[in-house]
Amino acid sequence: MTEKKRPNGRPPKYKPEYCKGIIKYFKEFEGFPTIAGICVEFGVTKQTIHNWCEEYPDFLDAYTRAKHIQEQNLVSGAMTGKYNPQFSAFFSKNNLGYKDKKETDMNVGGQKDNPVEVTITFVEPK
Repeated sequence: MTEKKRPNGRPPKYKPEYCKGIIKYFKEFEGFPTIAGICVEFGVTKQTIHNWCEEYPDFLDAYTRAKHIQEQNLVSGAMTGKYNPQFSAFFSKNNLGYKDKKETDMNVGGQKDNPVEVTITFVEPK
């Protein structure tokens, strides 16, 4: 990929090898890999990571794959007891787009085969 020329300011810290670096970090990190952790690893901020995703399609692809690795790691870790269930639920809802699912039975009788019949009669006011 050719580097974009910027009219002003310092050259970007971005390096094409960061695409492999982010995948490697998320696959091999001993604890729970995070975007904050990769920022420390690369010496940049979260905003820089997000800017790179907008400017470099190859990095966006690597970032997306890294987030999938993170999700897989979290789900399998939560199911095997590696991660605290409350942490796993919190992280999933706040970072991965998961939601609690609520189901409501709108059948008044509570049984699908035995519905309750309701008759409404309108009375004209006197």
